[in-house]
Amino acid sequence: MSRAAADIVSLSSARETLFIGPLAAFPVQARRVLLRDRLSVRDALATFLSRPGAEETVRPYLRRWGIDAFAARNAVRGELADLLSRCVGNGMIAVARAPDAVLACSQAAEEFDGLIEPVPERNGAAAFPADFRGRLLAMAGLVPAYLDGPNRLEFEALRTGGEAALQTGLTAMSLPGVNLAVLGTSLFTLPGAVLEAVERLAELLQSVRDVQSPDALQGVAREAAGVIAVLLREGILRRYVDTRFIIKGIPATGRFGKPVR
Repeated sequence: MSRAAADIVSLSSARETLFIGPLAAFPVQARRVLLRDRLSVRDALATFLSRPGAEETVRPYLRRWGIDAFAARNAVRGELADLLSRCVGNGMIAVARAPDAVLACSQAAEEFDGLIEPVPERNGAAAFPADFRGRLLAMAGLVPAYLDGPNRLEFEALRTGGEAALQTGLTAMSLPGVNLAVLGTSLFTLPGAVLEAVERLAELLQSVRDVQSPDALQGVAREAAGVIAVLLREGILRRYVDTRFIIKGIPATGRFGKPVR
């Protein structure tokens, strides 16, 4: 585990998890869901720290975060939330909140349109899909040709398990908060190459939405295969797909956009 990851503490409830630690320890995917508003930070900290054993879990980290030992020692029960809120305000630490993984995907699925409808045919050949969902389906069919043996078999197994689940798993990586919700604390320990692959996949999915020809889609699929291979080797894509299995439907076009920077 990296030093940065070791500096992160998580507190969980039945519906969400709070992550607390130095800002530098949060990868970009987690920074997208940092709590910024002072009152939101204070309320979240107060709620989670009121849970049995929560303060005892957090206190060993205070010195590592550079918090004044005297202030930390004299923050009696119920005052720790105020101390940490001030530390967030001056940039010493940061707080991110992520819903339960299934709940996160459920919230992202508010505008799901249901299963993909068959692509219409024109003159005996499939027409170029007019919407994001259809193009993503078409790209998923092109990707295996650019994968090596083990990765191709793994990707085909995910496709066989359900096209809709695979597509939502891919698209979920571009939605703020879902990465942290699905991967949890492991997000802080992933190699840089994997985090870069998640970011690049989100950009390529934007390209899928924008392409205007089969040749352009083929090019996107070729590049996406390299990114997907990284995510397959690390088991990341399967974690997203497995989370999606219990939710019907796939993301509507209106739910998809460029990753937040």
